[in-house]
Amino acid sequence: MFYFLNKNVKFLRNSKALTQQELADMLEISKHALANFEGGQRNTSLEVLDKLHNIFNVSLDDLIYKDLSNKD
Repeated sequence: MFYFLNKNVKFLRNSKALTQQELADMLEISKHALANFEGGQRNTSLEVLDKLHNIFNVSLDDLIYKDLSNKD
């Protein structure tokens, strides 16, 4: 359902040189929850999606449907 979301969050986090703990703190979730989300084992809430798109300054459509790690 979320296509590239998990991969994009990990890519964007790494591109901003944020640790999982730092991003988890920004999202007000546990590091474990973020790790599970990035690994594709869990989905996340709309509240977290809203925070993600604001933190990374990217549209929700791009965050979910576009492979942001692919520069083409």
